Amino acid sequence: MLLINASPAIILLSLLAFPAQASGLAPALGQIGSVIGIVCLAMFVISYGFVMTEEFTGLRKSKPVIMASGCIWILAFYSIAACRKG
Repeated sequence: MLLINASPAIILLSLLAFPAQASGLAPALGQIGSVIGIVCLAMFVISYGFVMTEEFTGLRKSKPVIMASGCIWILAFYSIAACRKG
């Protein structure tokens, strides 16, 4: 019953506040200019290129996006593990 009586503005503000507070707790990995960051960005651009050429290649949109996102997550986990080791 509490959510029914709550104002939509209060609910919206609470959803915006938690990520802002949590971002201060996360360590800054600084992967924007690293090799891993650039490889991840390149994989994203290439997979999006396959999505745009779906009509010509016959490849479904989900296949290149899922493959690229899986590889990006693996590289992100590797980067976090390497950052925590040293």
